[in-house]
Amino acid sequence: INAITDMHVLIYPNPTDAIIHIQFDQQQDINHIQVFNVFGKICYQSNGQIEKEIKIDLSNFSNGVYIIQINTRDFIQNYQVIKQG
Repeated sequence: INAITDMHVLIYPNPTDAIIHIQFDQQQDINHIQVFNVFGKICYQSNGQIEKEIKIDLSNFSNGVYIIQINTRDFIQNYQVIKQG
């Protein structure tokens, strides 16, 4: 059995009123990052290579809960963030 280890992702601030920062403790082989609303609609998708940090502007998003999905070559990981303010 192969264990999937956590990528050691830091997402802040959470909750947020505008910019969300996603930081990785080391270089990751990330295909893309998507943000979904509670209905499963894609509200944001990253373009291009992601290094150790990405900033996503949620200021135009409605208040509520969003899922940040990080897709790597080997697995997918989901994180919940709250947009308020």
